[in-house]
Amino acid sequence: MTATLTSTLTGGLEADVASLLRHELLRLAVEQERIADAEAAQVPYWAPSPASVEGHRAAASALRADADRLGSI
Repeated sequence: MTATLTSTLTGGLEADVASLLRHELLRLAVEQERIADAEAAQVPYWAPSPASVEGHRAAASALRADADRLGSI
């Protein structure tokens, strides 16, 4: 009985941690997109975007991919 209860509690805790981690990854992705948008807005539309804009967008994409992988576990 104790082993079953412990297993159930641990499984619930792991699911809670995974959910919180996924939420944080998505929050960080949104923040990276916001930073990219703010940096891009400072450049005239005819000028190329700074490399940092692409870097922030790539980071956001990677964070979303990690969150998706975590959500499918």
